[in-house]
Amino acid sequence: FFFSSRRRHTRFLPVSWARRCVQETGIDILIMINDADGLKEDEFQILAGKKSANPEEPNPDSFKNFYAKYKEIKDYQKKFTSPNQTAEQVNVEDYYNKAFDPPFTHPYFTSEENFGKNVDMHQLYTEFI
Repeated sequence: FFFSSRRRHTRFLPVSWARRCVQETGIDILIMINDADGLKEDEFQILAGKKSANPEEPNPDSFKNFYAKYKEIKDYQKKFTSPNQTAEQVNVEDYYNKAFDPPFTHPYFTSEENFGKNVDMHQLYTEFI
């Protein structure tokens, strides 16, 4: 468990990259869950039959709403996907290699820091004075 600070720093770079990705995804999920724009509540009302999917139709019907939404999704999929497109395969090695992409390739230490073994406090000292 006792590594040099340079080696310890390079070991935790992929962890910090993964943590940042999880935090960004978590923020996006919280925005969707909190329903800031109100679209989720409208969707629930349409599928429950309390509101019509078609604004011209005065009487909402849950079956008509369901099939209207189903048709909308099918049309969207036809429009934006190609017939030969396959699902993306998740490769763990790609994520691991991406963690070491710039700026994470090598930690930069000055010679005053003895290349990661010591901490250079001179800049903090000058700010303190």
